[in-house]
Amino acid sequence: KMAQHVNVNSLYDRQVRLWGHESQNKLIKSKPFIIGNNLVAEDVIKNLLLSGVRDILIFNESRKEGDFNGIFFCNNSLLDLKEKFIDFNPLANPTVITLSEISQEDWNCITSVCITD
Repeated sequence: KMAQHVNVNSLYDRQVRLWGHESQNKLIKSKPFIIGNNLVAEDVIKNLLLSGVRDILIFNESRKEGDFNGIFFCNNSLLDLKEKFIDFNPLANPTVITLSEISQEDWNCITSVCITD
């Protein structure tokens, strides 16, 4: 696992050169909310994690095994998903959540919403 203190400049060097430090920091500090358990949602999650997003809320009302059946997270239980996500970004803090579990603080911090069907 990666050390807690990471040099963002070296970790995301290509991205920083493309869109600059300020934009990369905004991306890292963002908190997207992903609704959908399908290949599109999976690809969005993967790309967000690879780009440096750390906090992702993933909506899953049923929280049952087999909900995420795709390429990267195929047939995984929800308990295994966090480890899979962290493989893409060791600094990630993804949360699989139901609507009833989302707090007012979560709603206030969400920076974008992606709904897939």
